[in-house]
Amino acid sequence: MMSVMTSRSAAESARFIRYQSPTTSDAGINPGVFFLAGELGRGGLLSPADMRRWHAANEWYDAHCVDPSTIDPSLYARNPRAACWFRAEAGLVLEKVRLYLDILDSYDVPYERRESFRPGRILYQDETQIVATP
Repeated sequence: MMSVMTSRSAAESARFIRYQSPTTSDAGINPGVFFLAGELGRGGLLSPADMRRWHAANEWYDAHCVDPSTIDPSLYARNPRAACWFRAEAGLVLEKVRLYLDILDSYDVPYERRESFRPGRILYQDETQIVATP
């Protein structure tokens, strides 16, 4: 994993945190870790134990976080470069990302941690996350 700071020095804590692929897709985005782990799961590449871990992580997030696309189903269609960022103070919601990072580590899928005070124009926000376009 690689860590990238944006907008402020590394000594300062970030307001928003995102885990994503270090590689930009053909669509011009860096897919997030939920997508990356999902590609492994939906692609049948996970072991049975890791498939259970992935499903358990998805169930935890479904129970504890809002999926912004359920609030606005056209959010990503209208904003194809939009990305989700966690609030730095999201506590357990942010800590649980480790469930996905462990899976990605097990399959040597690279990711990076991005931090920013200004990730872009905010399109959606709640107590744990935002969706922003660069």
